[in-house]
Amino acid sequence: MFESELPVFYHYYRLVHEENTDRVIDGLHLIFVELPKFSPHTYSEKKMQVLWLRYLTEINENTREVPEDLIDNPEVKKAINALEESTFTDAQLLGYENFWDIISVEKTLYNSAERRGLKKVSSKRSLKLPEK
Repeated sequence: MFESELPVFYHYYRLVHEENTDRVIDGLHLIFVELPKFSPHTYSEKKMQVLWLRYLTEINENTREVPEDLIDNPEVKKAINALEESTFTDAQLLGYENFWDIISVEKTLYNSAERRGLKKVSSKRSLKLPEK
């Protein structure tokens, strides 16, 4: 057991400077989950336990496709995305971010054009055409 005197199974640590404890390393944390202490009581907790165990045992350097049920869970998906991004070189990460920037711009332009088109159609429908 990691922390045998503590009853909790989840341990979150921040990294701080030994002498100047106000100096914290942002973005770098340690999380320990003591599986022997974790006993799920609800169906939801049991499902999460299985998903996290699958994540820990099935996802590795040879993984090319992640099972859909792992991706469907927001917490597990976040972990998968973080893991995926951590394998990128700086150049790949820049390209990855650039790709999503381009997608975001395209979606914005598309939605803007769609709104303008709907507005035009709406205004034309409200006009009454002269009868012959």
